[in-house]
Amino acid sequence: MKNLTILCIVFSLFMAACIRKECRDIPGGYHFVLPVAITPILDTFRIGDTILIRSTFSNQVYEMNTARYYELINFRFDLSLTAVQLDTIDGDENGIQSFQVLENTDFEFRQYSNGVSAYVGQYEYDNGNYSTELRIIPEKAGLFVVSLAALMIDENQRFAGKCNGIGSSAVMAHENPEQMNIEFLTESPDPHYSEWTLQRPQERFYDAGGYCFYVVE
Repeated sequence: MKNLTILCIVFSLFMAACIRKECRDIPGGYHFVLPVAITPILDTFRIGDTILIRSTFSNQVYEMNTARYYELINFRFDLSLTAVQLDTIDGDENGIQSFQVLENTDFEFRQYSNGVSAYVGQYEYDNGNYSTELRIIPEKAGLFVVSLAALMIDENQRFAGKCNGIGSSAVMAHENPEQMNIEFLTESPDPHYSEWTLQRPQERFYDAGGYCFYVVE
């Protein structure tokens, strides 16, 4: 009986060590990849045009660090739609107010104390699928970058196969990343966008769902 107890303890320690090793192979936590598509893709819009931002996918969601899919059931991704007017001395982070955002009951407008404004909300989850659609209409001329990003503030959400103590985040994957006009950032007088963002474009622009364009009258 004593030997059996010792064997069980050794086996338990061995299994725990295996789990710990698996969980150590997730540097920076889980990074889920969410698709986003924009229609139309142009370099210049006119005031009054409509831009559609759409993101749909199944609950089998790809994770970058483990290179596998996880089933995420009714997960909260904490989406944030923001805009910055780039052609100002200091990029105007209140730029989303230069757009009419057509009604979407899953999103609400928020104005933060640091001057940033955004529309925040969630995906609609139905029958194993996530979806959201946002239609925005520019109401002011200028150079803008619009971003739909997933914040995933709540790191305590569970899913099958999740390692304890490992946080989660998400990045956006454009359907046509080469057409997001990232080169327009160089035309901003604000070095945060014309220099800093371009030092790490994948992380600071593409992963945040960035899209640059001009609006003219």
